[in-house]
Amino acid sequence: YRKKQESTDVLSFKADNQFSTEDRNYLGELVVCFPYIKDNAKQFKQSLKKELASVLIHGVLHLLGYNHEIRGKDSKIMMAKQEKYLLII
Repeated sequence: YRKKQESTDVLSFKADNQFSTEDRNYLGELVVCFPYIKDNAKQFKQSLKKELASVLIHGVLHLLGYNHEIRGKDSKIMMAKQEKYLLII
């Protein structure tokens, strides 16, 4: 899906328009790679709970249309929101 030959922590699949009219709360789906998240938590010396929360927030931001792959304003906004929401949890 990413056109990369490597694992990642979360994949976001945004809902197409046919669902958005039926259920406005449905943004799409997230697929997480728990072993990858567990390894990252250990590598970054984070609790597993915090790393998982960070990944889920990151995925939801993608579902909302944010994209950090394109460097610039959107990337900075996305990362700032991710940190903000992580502090709330």
